[in-house]
Amino acid sequence: GGRFALGLGASTAQLVEGLHDVPYSAPVDRMRRVLTQVRALLKGERVPLAPGTAARALRLNLPPAPRVPIHLAGLSPETVRLAGELADGWMPFLYPRSRLHEGTALLREGRARAGAPAEPPRILPSIPTVVAADGAEARKGAAWFVAFYLTSMGPFYPRTISRLGFEREVQAVTAANATRGSAVVPQEAEVLLEELTVYGTPDEARARLARWRQAGAELPILLLPPQLEPAQIDFTLSALS
Repeated sequence: GGRFALGLGASTAQLVEGLHDVPYSAPVDRMRRVLTQVRALLKGERVPLAPGTAARALRLNLPPAPRVPIHLAGLSPETVRLAGELADGWMPFLYPRSRLHEGTALLREGRARAGAPAEPPRILPSIPTVVAADGAEARKGAAWFVAFYLTSMGPFYPRTISRLGFEREVQAVTAANATRGSAVVPQEAEVLLEELTVYGTPDEARARLARWRQAGAELPILLLPPQLEPAQIDFTLSALS
């Protein structure tokens, strides 16, 4: 019915090696291969295998699926270009809102590399979202997201956000969370909450979400805090609907 889309991503070394216990290597090449293989299988074709393999290429024993949009998650410049080249959408996570235009330029480079029409894929950022009646409480929840990913998930997110122009703020968050579990975003890094999240009272959160759309987010994907009570989920959805 057109409601399903498939999201693919290489994740980070910390998660792949620290949870799945498999080596993390050549993520861009791996995503190119997986995306190409999945697309072929969904079209009813035999899976394109690596050159030199002796195996016989197989296909799904199912009728070809209707056109399934495939969205690619990634933050590195080459991964964003790959999304522009092969995917229907780009799903960045913790990509600064004010830098979405830079991502759009990379998507266009990928499109040009593929010889595809100039219109880039859809931009569907995954945005940590915390809405509460108390704005200070919402800020605390948004700070947890930012501090956790900058201090507990390896060097990938700190390196990426620093590269995009926020090195001083990343360093401030790292210093403020020297004690594990602090989940603090100090005032000198306040801009990271604005750039990476949607948070606040209902009115504040709606205004921040609107700024994401104005920056180029065609379909913002709201990432809610873990273990929310149903009433809190309803409150958030009602506030932003």
